[in-house]
Amino acid sequence: MLKRSLAAALAVCMMVVMLTACGKDSDAGDTTSTVSDTTSTVSTGMVESNVENNESGTPTENNSTAQTGSKQTGGGKTSSTKSQTPQNVRLKVWGYSNDNALLSAKKDFEKANSNVKLQVTTPAEYTVAQLQMNIAANTQPDIVMLDHVYITSLGRSGSLLDLNKYGASSVKSKFISSCWKAVTSGNQVFGLPHDGNTIALMYNKDMLNKTGMKAPTDYTSLVKVGKAMSSTSPGKTPYTSPFFDTSGQGRLNWSAFVYFFWLWRCGGEILSNDLSKAAFNSQAGIDALTMLTDLVKKERICEGGSYKEAQFYNGDVGMIEMGNWSIPQMLKEDRNANFGVTLLPKLKNNVPQYSGLGLFAMGVTAKTKYPQQAADFVKYYCTNDEYQLAYAKQNNQLPCTNNALNNSYYSNDIWKVYKTQYGLSKYRPGVSGWDQIEAEIANAVNAAVQNTKSPKSALDAAAAKVNKILAQNK
Repeated sequence: MLKRSLAAALAVCMMVVMLTACGKDSDAGDTTSTVSDTTSTVSTGMVESNVENNESGTPTENNSTAQTGSKQTGGGKTSSTKSQTPQNVRLKVWGYSNDNALLSAKKDFEKANSNVKLQVTTPAEYTVAQLQMNIAANTQPDIVMLDHVYITSLGRSGSLLDLNKYGASSVKSKFISSCWKAVTSGNQVFGLPHDGNTIALMYNKDMLNKTGMKAPTDYTSLVKVGKAMSSTSPGKTPYTSPFFDTSGQGRLNWSAFVYFFWLWRCGGEILSNDLSKAAFNSQAGIDALTMLTDLVKKERICEGGSYKEAQFYNGDVGMIEMGNWSIPQMLKEDRNANFGVTLLPKLKNNVPQYSGLGLFAMGVTAKTKYPQQAADFVKYYCTNDEYQLAYAKQNNQLPCTNNALNNSYYSNDIWKVYKTQYGLSKYRPGVSGWDQIEAEIANAVNAAVQNTKSPKSALDAAAAKVNKILAQNK
């Protein structure tokens, strides 16, 4: 739910159109981050490419220890003695050849570690399935960037290393809590967070102003604002949500992901605490799906047969739940309307306004010949505030280190909302068979919206299928 092409795609979850794409470890309690800020309402086909050097648009190179900017939070050389350090280390990295921050880190790391050379490769098929095929054929990369769900599930299956064995625990405090938890399972850490995103409520300020009302803060006001928009802006759609033809994994991911943060705001969870069975068909899950379907069938402020994201940016839709990667769409010079953003509406008393966490992380494949050197680069790259900021700014994403997130770049009114919502974001469980699980949940949501099943029967049927998927992938 998923960046490269994701950031420009449908969502956090359309961050998963590429890799498919917001998890919970088996002993998790609070799954939200510790970020805090003032709540506010404001207006406002890849090909393989082996990259050796690219200096444009990268963080400034500093000195022989490969520091960048005023703070160096990444690792330097390994702690091995010279006699123990392997020579001519070659590490293949699955990443993006247009990621200037990654290219800069590669260059700086090689300068500080003369025995290591990194090859950044963007595979033609950048999918989990392709990675698993490469692992089976012993042609896998040493280091890989993936959505956190797959980092964690691959780690649990033994395909990725537990980075705690290579010093990962020493950098835990650098990361936002939810980002760190999303790549862990118990005491194991299968990757380090790289960049994130979350979902807030975007709204058409012009349509809202016609109603004389404020942006909605809870379900009741969401409905009232939507109905007022129907009256004051005839011919336009008050609210849109991804209820549409669910062909294609990316669409399924996004549809399911939106349901998740309705589920979480009603106090529910996707899976049980031990991740062994479905939990989304609880009363909280039924309540969440009932609220969504009521927007279509009862309140009639949302169309169930289409998703109008493009129409929102064109000024013809009042409200949409959308990620920070779409901020440029809100602010483009030739826009047809003025837009604002606020936190997701509250759905249940004493339950926070949870959103979903989109997160990409970097891990090390278990078959690498050089686990320590690969882990050292992951630590070096992902803990460096300058690299995180360089990527995040370029792609309208949020960094995962506490220091980088506190950068002044994220202090304007729009980013303040997303930063606050980031601190209220929950992550998807990293279990095997996740694509199948999301597909079943998405189909259940759409069955209820299309009135072919009640919310309860749709979720119960999906839960039975999900339990079989979980059992098969133990």
